[in-house]
Amino acid sequence: MTGQTNTDNPSRPILLDAFLPGTQKFDPKFHEGKVITVLIDGSARAIELDPKGRILHQGEDLLSQKSKIWKNLTESPAKLLAQPKPSKAAQQKIADAAKVAKPGEGEAVEVKE
Repeated sequence: MTGQTNTDNPSRPILLDAFLPGTQKFDPKFHEGKVITVLIDGSARAIELDPKGRILHQGEDLLSQKSKIWKNLTESPAKLLAQPKPSKAAQQKIADAAKVAKPGEGEAVEVKE
């Protein structure tokens, strides 16, 4: 998550794991339907995805501007999501895997460098 500092709400996430490459969606298969989050307060937890792929925390969509943790934020929290850019070698492996993926497979690709 970009634009967050240690003076922001400590319940806000700063790191989220299980992104599908190149998207703002999460892979429900990656951590058995959970997303690993690290919050501004330094705590880490695994949060289950709901059937729609949302991260629910205390009954609220963690990435919804309506969530209490984003009070006073002027833009959508989803706009703060930023994925690290993979190296050219990793990008090539993802592209190669996508070419050989069968229908219904290949949504998530593990890349080791």
